[in-house]
Amino acid sequence: MDRWFRTTLFALFAVWFGGLTFYALVVVPTGQRILGSHRAQGFITRDVTSSWNVLGAVVIALLWFDVISRRATMARVRRSTVILVLLSIAQIALFLLHPWLDALLDASAGRVLDAPRFYDRHRLYLWTTAALWGLSVAHLHATMLATSTVVRRA
Repeated sequence: MDRWFRTTLFALFAVWFGGLTFYALVVVPTGQRILGSHRAQGFITRDVTSSWNVLGAVVIALLWFDVISRRATMARVRRSTVILVLLSIAQIALFLLHPWLDALLDASAGRVLDAPRFYDRHRLYLWTTAALWGLSVAHLHATMLATSTVVRRA
């Protein structure tokens, strides 16, 4: 059962992390080019990020379960716990920031109600997302180090 859980967790992590990476590097620039505007692409992203945030919360909850339930060295548990606390804070921040951003949008008309305030808030959302991405890399690195240590001992 542990292998199935870890395989499922890895797959969900890959979809979540890889999805964010691909979306940021390929989909957003392509959408802006095809739609002809950052604003039009932004209204698509507004809907996509809601689903991505839910998936992120599920993945982080499963990562917590994995760290708590698995027998691991204290160093591994401490490293994972610090990263997961920071990931959790960043994910909670994204959930809180999303409606704060939405309050400055008229989605039905496709317009921004207060552009200067929106872009300041959006910048905070992007920096939080970048932090979450970096923390995900740190978690992946810590997991790979722990796995390679186990493999070398075997």
